Amino acid sequence: MVAAAKKFADIIHFISKILWYACAALLFCLACVTFVDCLLRYVGGRSIPGCQELTEVGMGYFVYAGIAGVIWKRHGIQVPIVMDKLSPRGKNIMRFILDILSLLILLVVATQVLTTAKSTLFTSSILKIPYAPVYYFAVAGSLLACIEFVIHIVEDFYGIFRPVKPEEESEVSK
Repeated sequence: MVAAAKKFADIIHFISKILWYACAALLFCLACVTFVDCLLRYVGGRSIPGCQELTEVGMGYFVYAGIAGVIWKRHGIQVPIVMDKLSPRGKNIMRFILDILSLLILLVVATQVLTTAKSTLFTSSILKIPYAPVYYFAVAGSLLACIEFVIHIVEDFYGIFRPVKPEEESEVSK
């Protein structure tokens, strides 16, 4: 059972990693398009038609492609003043509580975005890019991030109740 859970977590981490790299590539493309648009706007007095729409849609994909990777790597915002003072068990308890709260918030966001995706018929004004696929991708990215949170919650739960080694306790007291 533990081996199956580990294999499942590895698959989810692999998907998050692929989206993480896709997110980096998309950010690079968005930066290039924005740079060229700004250059043309200030040098040539004209903008690329639909550039703002591409940026809006691209940012929707960018944010939700990267969110699972951020959670997987635990690159979220942390307050070192608080976390550095805690014991290893205290850190696990703090992460456990924060992961549960974050999971609940992300589930609310995913359900609201899904509701919007089902009812939207909007397209961008110049390029006529439909917004519904962006919303559905946001739901998929949110659900992948929720799974990453569940993996962390299980890891933190087991970290709370594992025996603490003496050398780990001495690190905190320094």
